[in-house]
Amino acid sequence: MVGQSELLTLEQEVQSLRAQVAGGEVRLLEQERQLERSAAELRQSLDQERRGATELRNSYVATVRALGNAVEARDAYTGKHAERVAAYALRIAWASGSSLATEAEIEFGFLLHDVGKVAVPDAVLFKPEPLGAAERLLMERHPLIGWEILRDVHFLGGPRTSCAPTTSAGTGAATPTDWPAPPSPTPLACSRWPTRWTP
Repeated sequence: MVGQSELLTLEQEVQSLRAQVAGGEVRLLEQERQLERSAAELRQSLDQERRGATELRNSYVATVRALGNAVEARDAYTGKHAERVAAYALRIAWASGSSLATEAEIEFGFLLHDVGKVAVPDAVLFKPEPLGAAERLLMERHPLIGWEILRDVHFLGGPRTSCAPTTSAGTGAATPTDWPAPPSPTPLACSRWPTRWTP
């Protein structure tokens, strides 16, 4: 038989356990609220990061287009040449099943493939007659100049090699041997197709 004092002790233990359970429930509820706040802050932070990434990408595109337009502005005769090259190259990449067709940055390389022409003198760039040997050499150096302009623009990644000089043996393209080797060229970059300057 349970005595009065033992019964009182049991009741006190039950009350103590109830208080502990109630305290635990309060702590769990507070932790749950904290997790909900943290999740909401994380969602907000991710949304801000996505918006920031979109804005940054838009800035990159605007910068590339501005550089391309600067080249186009110097040579109105070729009107929208860089945009046509980009459109054709992307269509070729898509038709050939190349993974380049799905890389958004590859368009940057196509748009900027002639950026080195900003350093070609007007007298050479706009000359209506065939170019002389020295003038041809100046014109043929525009891929190297373009690569030098873009080599530290890291957001361009691989596409900046679309301006990189290449050796085209037997094609008539002059490529001085003292040019630095370009970093890992993109397989379908525009300058990978040899260009001839015919006098």
